[in-house]
Amino acid sequence: RNVNFIKKSKQQQLEIWAEKEYRNLQRARTAGVTVPIGLHFKKNIIFMEFLGLEGVPWPRLKDIFLPKGHKKWKHFYAQTMAAIRRSYHRARLVHC
Repeated sequence: RNVNFIKKSKQQQLEIWAEKEYRNLQRARTAGVTVPIGLHFKKNIIFMEFLGLEGVPWPRLKDIFLPKGHKKWKHFYAQTMAAIRRSYHRARLVHC
């Protein structure tokens, strides 16, 4: 299976990857994982819902500054671990 993928052109590999990523978004959402809604994919592009308000994207977890020991870190950690568990146990997905 991987041998056939390697034999594809870079463009074909990107298109295969985009389709697989799109399907994985659908699987994760069905499993109850909070992920953007995949709206459509075409060639090597995935169209997803925008996550933010009034054109301003929500920050990534790594971009949020909270002092060490802040009570919100436990909340974010618990949310992240719950999403990882759901991804693996319900959707059989591991995302690196």
